[in-house]
Amino acid sequence: WGAVTGATKYEIYRSTDGKSFSKYVTTTKTAYTNSKLTEGKTYYYKVRALAVVKNTSVYSVFSSVKSAKMSEAYADITWKFKDGVLTISGKGKMPDYDADWSPWYYYSDQITEVVIEDGVTSIGVQAFDCCYSLTSITIPSSVTSIGGFAFYCSSLTSITIPSSVTSIGDFAFNNCDRLTSITIPSSVTSIGDRAFSDCSSLTSINVSSNNTAYTSIDGVLYNKAMTKLICCPGAKTDVTIPSSVTSIGGFAFYCSSLTSITIPSSVTSIGNRAFFNCCNLANVYYRGTETQWANISIGSYNYPLTDATIHHNYTGNTGITWTLKDGVLTISGNGKMPDYEGAAPWSDYSDEITKVVINYGVTSIGNLALCGCNNLTSIALPNSVTNIGNSAFAACRTLKSIIIPSNVTSIGDYAFYDCSSLTNVFYRGTVAQWEKISMGNDNENLTNATIHYNFTGNITWTLKDGVLTISGIGKMPDYEADWPPWYYNSDQITKVVIEDGVTSIGIEAFDGCSSLTSVTIPSSVTSIGGFAFYCKSIKDVYYRGTEAQWANIIIGSYNSCLTNATIHYNYTGA
Repeated sequence: WGAVTGATKYEIYRSTDGKSFSKYVTTTKTAYTNSKLTEGKTYYYKVRALAVVKNTSVYSVFSSVKSAKMSEAYADITWKFKDGVLTISGKGKMPDYDADWSPWYYYSDQITEVVIEDGVTSIGVQAFDCCYSLTSITIPSSVTSIGGFAFYCSSLTSITIPSSVTSIGDFAFNNCDRLTSITIPSSVTSIGDRAFSDCSSLTSINVSSNNTAYTSIDGVLYNKAMTKLICCPGAKTDVTIPSSVTSIGGFAFYCSSLTSITIPSSVTSIGNRAFFNCCNLANVYYRGTETQWANISIGSYNYPLTDATIHHNYTGNTGITWTLKDGVLTISGNGKMPDYEGAAPWSDYSDEITKVVINYGVTSIGNLALCGCNNLTSIALPNSVTNIGNSAFAACRTLKSIIIPSNVTSIGDYAFYDCSSLTNVFYRGTVAQWEKISMGNDNENLTNATIHYNFTGNITWTLKDGVLTISGIGKMPDYEADWPPWYYNSDQITKVVIEDGVTSIGIEAFDGCSSLTSVTIPSSVTSIGGFAFYCKSIKDVYYRGTEAQWANIIIGSYNSCLTNATIHYNYTGA
């Protein structure tokens, strides 16, 4: 039976006439095997859950009644153990060992091989539980069922299930850490809950094409109709779920290696703890809308799924997804960004976009992609980008700087048209590489800007006539472990101008600049490291943002020389 949230125990009631029931046993598990029954007799069972709340027992309603007729008595099973090999012989069913230890239990840590001889028709519940040294097992074609918890064997590397087996019990191969693959024959019609759970090395569950109950795609186990995902192998790192799937079963992904998953919009339910152990899951690519995602029934203890980054409206394995939050547009995916001949999907929010993050994997900037983003001041393109489309940055009138990778081979017509503020282009290639780029028409705002060739980082600097100018996009390095590159000219620096796009000032960046009297800081800076301005001669700070923005900057210790200077807010000069 299925687990009940909050339950600590389950009470099993039994009857021989289907009417008069009495409590038979209490268990903490969700399965129980009733042994030593009378052959030919029918038994009736019902179950209820028990929880203790404030020292008071609280019971669920009873389950529906299930019946079973005892048609075959267990056979006498014999066994012998020698030199690490456990041999099991006999005719008929192997007993279940959930109520007591198996007779070979005290040899468990010595058993390296199990041979089950022909004639044995089942593998009992917990038969080889705790056989941690077991590496191989031989199962004859006479076996038709494998009991729950049968193999709790962390050293088992492979197993062949014969085509005679029709059922595999709950947790049958749970915690088989070294098992890398398993094949389900056509004969299997029943697989219990979490049969392959916590198998951290399992890369594939393969199902015979002739099986009428189950199938597998890319090693993942589904029902035959492919409407339910039952189990994903524990070693999978990336999974794409087919569009036919409507539900993901409980404990389906017990995968600590899983980092990304693609979920179709057809999924309407996700079972309890389906992603419970997916501690490395970072990205969920969802093929539906944010509204559709919100309508999925997601069971309890799935926080690794819900805490991951959800990429809504995902269009394919090489598609592009985007999110917009607090003015930051993040574009992710693998492959080409579409060309937006009408308008990009985020174009309605152009005036809200103050920063754009394009993640590695995106290989092109589509036509009209960021056209008209009037509050965008800087952007860094990842090294995966090879093409910038027509009008990609047209009318980005506040764009001042851009990092372009050396892999770019073409820049489309009007790509930087009306980018009137563009002054710095940080190019990661040589002059010769830049000159080979296929440059479209009307890109003078780009080509007339200052091109910084062979750019290897996010920050560059020049020193001329006592003015140190620092340009780039992103964080300035910290210099507590080594001198900054301008250190040997420190006594010549009288003015520092930090250009827009730089987001932090590094630790000890200008420590020792004894002649420094003025500093120009852009509104893009959000943090200033400790000892950055340990310079007693500073008199004026020209800040290009508001007083409120200045108050939000994180300023490290020993920067009183900066904070005690005269701060000129909203500075617009050179």
